[in-house]
Amino acid sequence: MKINVTTTPLEKVRAQALVILHEEGGALALPSHAPLRRHVDAFVRDVEAKKSKAEWFCTLGKDAKCAAPHLLLDSATFGVYTPHDEPLKIAAARAVALCRKHSLSDIAFAVDHETAALKAAAILEGAMLGDFVDDRFKGDGKKKQTPLVLTFVVSRKAEK
Repeated sequence: MKINVTTTPLEKVRAQALVILHEEGGALALPSHAPLRRHVDAFVRDVEAKKSKAEWFCTLGKDAKCAAPHLLLDSATFGVYTPHDEPLKIAAARAVALCRKHSLSDIAFAVDHETAALKAAAILEGAMLGDFVDDRFKGDGKKKQTPLVLTFVVSRKAEK
């Protein structure tokens, strides 16, 4: 697993998938890029109105002018009885598993600058759990999966 940290604007991050996690009542790393923001706003409205499932995976068209071809939005809200970081871990694990299902191994997570260290630790743990494959009984002829590349995109204060 390779880990990168960048402050590059979300629309310019070169990854196969861009992941934005939504926390109810928490700060969300909202993109300033209009096409990405439209996707995020629509997702947040649907999740808060309980009209959408917990995750939203879409392919960004050329009109989005975004370096990442895929966008994954996931809800990290699982009720009041879950421990502090568990929703982020679960959402990150689901996001990585879904990206792997689509054969994507270069994934960028958007995190807010104020809580970047805490959230990155929880997301990293969840990503490791979501990427786990029990290959003890795989034969030598079976293909191993490509290494996971995680990029944490830390938003700047002005983008908030």
